[in-house]
This record gives sequence, structure tokens and C-alpha cells, in this order.
Amino acid sequence: MMTATATEPATRSFCSGAGLSVKQGSSGVGPALKEVGLDWTVIKEPIQGVTSRTVFPDKVMTITSDGVPVGIVGDNYGVVNNAEAFAIADSLLETGKYMLEGFVSLRDGAVVRCELKFKEPVPLLKVGDENANARVSIITSHDGSTQTVATSWLERLRCTNGMRSLHPSRLFAVRHTAKAAERLALVTDLREELGNVLEAAQARAAVLAGKKMTDKAMRAAVAKAYNVKPDAKVVASTMVHLQLTETVDDDLRDTAWGLYNALTERNEWASAARSREAAFVSSWNGRGAHAAQRLVAALAAV
Repeated sequence: MMTATATEPATRSFCSGAGLSVKQGSSGVGPALKEVGLDWTVIKEPIQGVTSRTVFPDKVMTITSDGVPVGIVGDNYGVVNNAEAFAIADSLLETGKYMLEGFVSLRDGAVVRCELKFKEPVPLLKVGDENANARVSIITSHDGSTQTVATSWLERLRCTNGMRSLHPSRLFAVRHTAKAAERLALVTDLREELGNVLEAAQARAAVLAGKKMTDKAMRAAVAKAYNVKPDAKVVASTMVHLQLTETVDDDLRDTAWGLYNALTERNEWASAARSREAAFVSSWNGRGAHAAQRLVAALAAV
């Protein structure tokens, strides 16, 4: 029987919230949700029925079956319960190649994320010790803040720097309209999409590893990534990190691959962010992520 425990957010949690870890041996997403207390459903109630006042008659409040208010949405909002949002994960668990790592619940369940990981590391390059964890994140919300979205991303093992900008990552997205649950039920298998993500990442990594660059070209690429001048402090910091980091092989320091990893490593582990979590948020969907995307575009043009 799988057990579940509530823990502090993991080191690589990209959002603040209650991290809910699960042990291996899951019989499926449904039992896992039940054991961590996320198997509740969501209903819509008129706001005046909750507050005794009539406020915005075209809006309703979403409330969990446990009685916890989680959001205010439009009256045409389509509820997607956690079990419906994460059901697709069962198709991956059934292959025996993926493991369910756990869930993250934010703002009392207003946003919930399901995390899975490929059991075995996948190779990024044919040479050197360059492997990655292949991860799948499925996120849903009950306050209208996000669609139900599944993304796949790679986490390079030598530094655990995320590589979302290295490949297309979205597997599917379903808006919370009236027929959201019906459309979500049509998504039955992600294996082909996940295979395409891995192939795209490996192909891009090979191209970057084979692209030699001069210091001048590197500085120009980093400047474009951050929208600054080539002599800016952030450019110098990235170039220094490239030369000092122990996670880039010496014969790859003068390549686009080395530069890409120096920038993503620095953003996640050596930036001046106010906290480690803030650095992760930036690299996930903020300044760091945008810089990495612009760097990939700049390197493609070299």
C-alpha cells in the first residue's frame, strides 16, 4: 500500500505551496490523490449564497467538497476535478517506465500540480556524461488562473539545471470551458508526444555541442539573451561561470552547448535572486526562462 506524507516544498519546487510526496508502488493517480487528501471535487456556488450579498451576478465561487473556497470565476467556467485533470498520468504509469513523484497544492488547492518522472536517465549527447531526467508536469486550477496543461521538460543531471527552452514542452492544454472535462477525456496517451520531445531535445543538444564559438560571439549571444550590451555585468558573470563551472567538460566550453548550460546554471544556482525559490521561478517562467529562450534563438542564428 502506498503511503503519502505532507512535506516542505522540495528544493526544486517552482512555486511555494504544500509539497505532497508519494512513495513508489502507486496503483494509480486516483488512490494517490486520496492518500494525500486531494481527491475532493469542486462545485460552483453563487457568490450571494456564500456571502449573503449579491456581488457580480455573472461570477460564481468555486468551493471544494470539503467546504474550502478556492476561487471566483465566470459563471460559464467549466470545472475540472483533480482526478479528471491527472487521469492521463495513469497511461504513463502503466508502461512501468514512469514513476509518480507527488503533487504540489497551492493556495489551499486553488492550483494543483502532479509530477511524474521517467525512471531511468535519458542521454542528451552521444559523447560525454550528459544525461537528463525526463519529467512531466500536469497542472490544473480551480480559480481560473490557468488551463489544465501538461508539459514535459528535461533536467540535466550534472547540475540539475532545467532545459525547457531546449525543446517544445507543451503536451496539451485544455481551457476550463463548459466542455473541458469532455475534451480532457479525449487525451488518452502522451507517449508519442513525449518521444517527440526527447528526440527534439537530443537533436538540439547535438547541434549546440557541435557549434564552436569565439568569446566575442558568446558575449554577443548572451547580450542578446538579456537585452543588454556585451560589456554588461550579467554577460561577464555568465562568461566567468562558463569557465569555472565543473559541470561542463573542457572540450565543450567553447561551444554553444557549454554556453547554454552556463547561462541556465547561473540563472538557477548562481544568480542574485532573493531566494533559491525565486531563482527557480525565474528560470521556469520569468526573466531566466526568457533569457534562455532568447539565447537559443541567438545561437541558432550563429
